[in-house]
Amino acid sequence: MRSKNLIVAGMLVLSVLVTGVRAKEWRGIVPLHSTRADVVRLLGQPNSRGSRYELKGESVSIMYSDGPCRTARWNVPKDTVIDITVEPDDDVTLSDLHLDLSKYVKKQDHEVLDAFYYTNNSEGFEVAVVDGLVRYFFYQPTDKDAHLKCGDTSSRRPGDHL
Repeated sequence: MRSKNLIVAGMLVLSVLVTGVRAKEWRGIVPLHSTRADVVRLLGQPNSRGSRYELKGESVSIMYSDGPCRTARWNVPKDTVIDITVEPDDDVTLSDLHLDLSKYVKKQDHEVLDAFYYTNNSEGFEVAVVDGLVRYFFYQPTDKDAHLKCGDTSSRRPGDHL
């Protein structure tokens, strides 16, 4: 019985460690860790312009790498997911999400006074709110992915925005 409890405790610790390493996922797709082939396997071919999917209740755009250190400036192979933007079709408020906002940095848009961005770089997740409604969710690389950024990252500190 004691060894069974140790195994269960070990599995719990391992699951916490594993989830802390990766970016927030969307439907099993993780920026800088998933590929176009993974996306097609999970969602099929895009059913809208470019890499856009019109799904039940939301529209999704997925950006892919053009190759190591190309336009997206990440040192990852071509067709690696760089980021995901999800736009809900229905009205969703920030309070509907039940987020721990103490883990997010809130910034106001410089041009649209009723637009705010709530960003958690350690999870690679951002929520854009305009006029009290969520306009999009943005899944991006995390702080822990900074080593994959092209260029000089030696001056970058943990917590600096990628």
